[in-house]
Amino acid sequence: MNRDEIHAQWVAHPTGAIHKGEWCEVCKRFNVRNTTVQLIPIRDGKILLQKRNLDPEKGAWALVAGYLGWDETVESAMSRELKEEMGMTVTEMKLFRVYSDPKRDKDGRQNVAIVFVGEVTGEPVVDPHEGAEAKWFDIHDLPEWMAFDHRQMIEDYWHKI
Repeated sequence: MNRDEIHAQWVAHPTGAIHKGEWCEVCKRFNVRNTTVQLIPIRDGKILLQKRNLDPEKGAWALVAGYLGWDETVESAMSRELKEEMGMTVTEMKLFRVYSDPKRDKDGRQNVAIVFVGEVTGEPVVDPHEGAEAKWFDIHDLPEWMAFDHRQMIEDYWHKI
């Protein structure tokens, strides 16, 4: 399967082909909630967002984010996602918060999000498969349409600092 076919299968079956709480007879893994990592990238008091080029929520502005791989730490996964999606490097990354409400994803995926805040270096070079564009936003002037619960994450961060 190529990348687009794999993505189409993921969209069609966001929680997998087996039911949650059951074992997969093929891979011998238990179907549990996925873990994602998100980064609130900060530079000069602004936050970097990208316009999504993939479903779900294609066209919405989002934080840099992705799934935790089987053999990764959450920190290395976050660094990898930033490099893949934006061609940038994170410095001074700090754990901000964990979001684990089973209803946080509108489509029922029930992902657990581990959110980091970090200064980033370099200029964004968006992977066209992942995003349509990247832009720095003032925290008081966020775009209207934001993906998932990323606006809530940014607002929670703003109220904490």
